[in-house]
Amino acid sequence: MLEMYIPGVLILAFSRGINERQQKGITLFFIVLFVLVTLETSVGFFVQSQALTATQMYKYPGMGYVFRAGGVAKDSSAYSNLILLLGLTAFIELKTAGRNTLLFIIIFICFLINIYLSMSRSLLVAVLVYFIFTLGIERKIKPLTLILIAAFIISLLIFGMNNEYFSSFWGRLSGANQQDISSGRFTTWTLLLGLVGDNPLLGVGYRLSTEKYGLIPDNMFLSLSVETGVVGLVLYLSFLLSLCAFVYKNNRGKFPLIIAYIISGIFIDISTFWVSVPLFLFTMSIYKKRGVRD
Repeated sequence: MLEMYIPGVLILAFSRGINERQQKGITLFFIVLFVLVTLETSVGFFVQSQALTATQMYKYPGMGYVFRAGGVAKDSSAYSNLILLLGLTAFIELKTAGRNTLLFIIIFICFLINIYLSMSRSLLVAVLVYFIFTLGIERKIKPLTLILIAAFIISLLIFGMNNEYFSSFWGRLSGANQQDISSGRFTTWTLLLGLVGDNPLLGVGYRLSTEKYGLIPDNMFLSLSVETGVVGLVLYLSFLLSLCAFVYKNNRGKFPLIIAYIISGIFIDISTFWVSVPLFLFTMSIYKKRGVRD
C-alpha cells in the first residue's frame, strides 16, 4: 500500500504545473498507451479466447462461451479500472491540448472495444458518472452532441435486439442467469457488515476478509471498514477528500474523473489495484498552471 501511495503523495506535494509543450507530450503519451493496451488485450483475447482466465464466462459472437478479458491486469475489474483512467485521461488531455477529430475517434473506438472485451458494469457506471459531472461543471452541451449520442444509443438498441453479444451483455446487466443483478455482491456485503463488529476500531487485518473469511468485498469502503476499521477508513477518506480538493482547485477538468473513480469503488475494491492506483495518482497530479514558462 505504501509503495503505491507515497510516490503519488510526493507528486501531488511538489507538482507546480506544466507548460504547453509538456501538455502535448502528456496527451500523446496517454493516447499511445491507451491504444497499445487496447491492442494488446484485443490480440490476446481473440487469439487465446478459449484459454483466458477470469472469474466469469460469457457468450461472445462466433466464439461460444469464453472468459471475460482480464487484460494486462489479469483481472476484469482491475482492467476496466485501468481503462477508465487511461481512456478518460487521454480524452481530457486531448481537450486541453487542442481538439483533434481523428484522435478523438481513435479514443472512442478503443473505449468501445474495451467495453466489449471486459463486459464491465462498473466501467459503464463510472463513465456515466464522469459525463454527468462534466455536464454539471461545464453547464453546456452542443445540440449536435446530444443528437449524436441519442442516435448512437438508438442504433445500439436496434442492433442489439438480434445480436448475440448484446443479448449476453444485457443478461449480465439485468442479472439474468445470475444470483442477482449484482452477481452476488449484495449477499457478500451483508456478510461483511456483520464482520465490522469483530474489530470496529482497527479491523480484522489487511486482506483477511478474503484469506480468512473467504469473502471478496468488491467494495472499497466495506473492505476498508472490515480490514482496517474506523481508523483506516477515516484516513483513506481523508486522503481522497484532500485529493479532491487539490484537483478541484488546480485541475478542475479532471474533477469529474476523480469522482467517477471513487464512485466505482462502491462496486470494486479500487484501493488494491496496483496497476491503476499509481496511474490514478499520477493523472490527478498533472495540471496546467497559467504563467508557467518553458
